[in-house]
Amino acid sequence: MMEENNEIDKKAKPANMLIGLVILGVLAIGGFILLRSNSSGNVINNPNPVNTTTKSSTDDTLAESNSPNETDEDVAGETKTINIEAESYSFNPKEIRLKKGESIQIVMTAKDMMHDFNIDEFDVKLPVTAAGETNSVTFIADTIGEFEYYCSVGQHRQLGQVGTLVVEE
Repeated sequence: MMEENNEIDKKAKPANMLIGLVILGVLAIGGFILLRSNSSGNVINNPNPVNTTTKSSTDDTLAESNSPNETDEDVAGETKTINIEAESYSFNPKEIRLKKGESIQIVMTAKDMMHDFNIDEFDVKLPVTAAGETNSVTFIADTIGEFEYYCSVGQHRQLGQVGTLVVEE
């Protein structure tokens, strides 16, 4: 009887080692893929975005600011940078206010899953951006009105991932 148990143990050990090696290999490949996706060449990283807006304490509206982050270019009317966080069917901020003719750079960071950013009336289309990554787009707000910005990934827009760009005189 003891000889049978020893025989079974000898056969089980190589099988257990093989299973362990397969699991280790799968983890190594998964780690490689994860690292590779985080260093994608399609991402435009802006390590020092200039935030020329402040978040209102009463809502998610952005308003103009004379913050210390403004550069001479911003004051001279060049390009204003707005940082947007995209996460779980929402954008933060939910509203952006600009003056007609302003050049704006949207810097979007996907916080939790893949997101994109679109404003149809200005032909603004950021590519799908993976969680933890950032993309940016620059355009001129040359039309007065209220315009919806949204995420077109899956059902994100229908689930409420929208915001409003207000361009005033």
